[in-house]
Amino acid sequence: NVEVNNNTTLNISGGAPSTSRAIGGSLTIMSGSTATMYASGDEMTASLTIGDLFASGTFVASSQSGNDLNVKGNWTQASAAAFTNGTGNVVFNGTAPQSISMTSGVATFNKLEINNASGVTLANSNMDINNSLVLTNGKLNTGTYEVFVTSSSATVSGYAAMHSASSSS
Repeated sequence: NVEVNNNTTLNISGGAPSTSRAIGGSLTIMSGSTATMYASGDEMTASLTIGDLFASGTFVASSQSGNDLNVKGNWTQASAAAFTNGTGNVVFNGTAPQSISMTSGVATFNKLEINNASGVTLANSNMDINNSLVLTNGKLNTGTYEVFVTSSSATVSGYAAMHSASSSS
């Protein structure tokens, strides 16, 4: 487990931006603190894998290619938290059911991929997709919440998206 607190900034690339990183447990970012894949001159070009994300501070993804964020657990974002999307995918690829939870506001992703046969549940907010939603394996369960594709050039792909588009029910 990694906790970023006391108004500090964690540069996840640590001077080796092309090296993939993994946090076996949770990444917790407390209010006033930042975890970044986008440190100036040290932007990650490799993936980061985490267990759960608990954020009341700021998480900044990289805008370099090859910088996917693999989430094996749940995504919990407090109302004061900020997530700055990068150009890579946020991939939910755990083996047990996962959730995306916001204490307020809208969950926003540029590129979101669901690759978990057990599925991912949108727990308590709507979701905006700016670029692509890919349903590789498993479902995105929205319950009473909605997913909005916010760009006319955004794409939705995968079995569930294609099946729903052709369904008459």
